[in-house]
Amino acid sequence: IGMIVQVLLLYFLVGDPRFGISGIFISFYCSILIIMVLDVFTLKKLVKLNLNYLDILGKPIFASVFMILFIYLTNYDVENLQNTNALAFASSLLVGTLSYIFILVLTKAIPKNFFGRIFKMK
Repeated sequence: IGMIVQVLLLYFLVGDPRFGISGIFISFYCSILIIMVLDVFTLKKLVKLNLNYLDILGKPIFASVFMILFIYLTNYDVENLQNTNALAFASSLLVGTLSYIFILVLTKAIPKNFFGRIFKMK
């Protein structure tokens, strides 16, 4: 079903001058979304899967919003200091990554002992 939708969207969107090459990406993402929804329905039906959508979608989206905000703020501040673009990019990336992880830990999307298990020395 997802691939049929993708082929149909490809046929109609790529030929339309308003979309052009962007029609490929639109059709790809639409088909992926349809396939994902159908897979979730199938899994819920066959496995009796109970998903907590707040943990799966809500917390990462919330953390992503804060990450984007922190990247914007740090990029703006570093650019005002007249530093090079590479330094501004690297510092924004570091602050964004740390803020994303911090929000995920704060909302308990990542367990407290997660990093201890990852960095456990043997």
